[in-house]
Amino acid sequence: MTYMQQSDVPDYLKHVESRLNEEQDRCKIYLDISTKKPLIATAERQLLERHISAILDKGFMMLMDGHRIEDLKRIYSLFLRVNALESLRQALSMYIRRTGQGLVMDEEKDKDMNLRLLLIQYGKKASPRMKDFASP
Repeated sequence: MTYMQQSDVPDYLKHVESRLNEEQDRCKIYLDISTKKPLIATAERQLLERHISAILDKGFMMLMDGHRIEDLKRIYSLFLRVNALESLRQALSMYIRRTGQGLVMDEEKDKDMNLRLLLIQYGKKASPRMKDFASP
């Protein structure tokens, strides 16, 4: 069983970040500079590229639902290293669709749907005016 299978996504991302930093340090101390780039690329391939879909499937929605900003920053910076931002974009798109469908289908939340949509549409500029529509 691999470390990815045993751990949750935030722990695995911290593990990857730590291992990549350790490899960089080892390269500086023990190896010739010419070996750094291929060694780091191999480590990124083994620790990240092979697990991109598993990372996204296993934990992206949970990170978004939990507003885990630090973990989301970590996933972005690690995926940027291996040119996997398109996969992250697709996961975000799926999350937005799923969340939007959940809002639209929930009758309790439907009561204030128009207000929510207006807030989304006009952003912060509309916020003071939205107070005018709220009950005193």
